Amino acid sequence: MTRIRTTRAPGVAPAPRRDPQPSPGRRRLLLAAGGMLGTLASGCGSDTEIAGVGTGGTGQIAFSSGPISGFGSVIVNGIKFDDSHARVADDLGKARELAELGLGMFVEIVGTIDEAAGMGTAHSIRIVSKAMGRVDAIDAAAMRFSVLSVAVSYCDATVWGTDEESAALTVGSVVEVWGFLDTANDLLRASRVEVKTVRTAVDAKLRG
Repeated sequence: MTRIRTTRAPGVAPAPRRDPQPSPGRRRLLLAAGGMLGTLASGCGSDTEIAGVGTGGTGQIAFSSGPISGFGSVIVNGIKFDDSHARVADDLGKARELAELGLGMFVEIVGTIDEAAGMGTAHSIRIVSKAMGRVDAIDAAAMRFSVLSVAVSYCDATVWGTDEESAALTVGSVVEVWGFLDTANDLLRASRVEVKTVRTAVDAKLRG
């Protein structure tokens, strides 16, 4: 069960149930998801938390979760989703704008998928970060820092909010981190890091 520790009640809606019997189309989508994981893994090490795609077939409601890898619509797990009419919210239920989406952000998409074309339409996009809080310690040589006593590993594939943000990272900085949990090594492998320059509504958050 996913648990969130925040300074406010999260009000997180449960994810849709996934189809337990993969169709041929779903298997193709899962292969695309695996490719995205492989790209991140090659840069930041192995991942033990799995992104994924679930669909009951073409035209059926589909669920996809993973880091954003491109735009021109939004691309997740190798699938290009039309987001022109999608509702966007964060994991606390706050409405967000499409313009706030960024590369490396972990999202959960509910919509439909055209399995033959490998394209989809997003009905809703939920932004799900793993941690937000103050940086406790930094080990630049190891490319790691800690937030709320959780070790965070970053690499060349990690996206920073701006080019200056990696240099601006100091002990005491407030950061928001998206990525994958590596339970074998007790790490959060960051796909995206943002250094916050203004106080946010949530002072601390940790999703496990």
